[in-house]
Amino acid sequence: MKIKSLIVLVISLGVLAAILIIGYKIAPGVDSHSEVYEFNVGSERVINTINDFKRENTVYNIPKQIGLPDSLVKDNNTPDRMHGYIYYPKQQQIIHFWIRGGRKKTELHLVAVNLGLKLGNWKTINEDLTERENDNVKRQFEATVLRSLGLGYTNKGNNMALW
Repeated sequence: MKIKSLIVLVISLGVLAAILIIGYKIAPGVDSHSEVYEFNVGSERVINTINDFKRENTVYNIPKQIGLPDSLVKDNNTPDRMHGYIYYPKQQQIIHFWIRGGRKKTELHLVAVNLGLKLGNWKTINEDLTERENDNVKRQFEATVLRSLGLGYTNKGNNMALW
């Protein structure tokens, strides 16, 4: 009887693990792998502070020949979001992020990095990059942008928190 119970337990755990893995692979939502940062201030303040950062640190502005907007822009498909881009000239990388929030809390999602100045080389954070590359992109974004905002934030990890 104990062997049958053990077999049932092992099979059940295997099925549960398979369900979790499949769920991870087909996770719902937009940018489900993005790294999420939370601010305990309203979205208007975060948006204004990012705009000030970009105005004061023009080295991170998107070169005109790339064709991406240099300011935060609304997302036509999800009007509660504003998308933004930061350019790292030394690494020739473009960072894509988006913001959504209310009056008291705001989330900033670090979504992807484009490698090089030609668009189309996007790599999704926490999905397409190696662990080391992910860590480097996130650390640089936090050091260069987020800490410079002076608003204080919490790294909530990614939307795939089980992994």
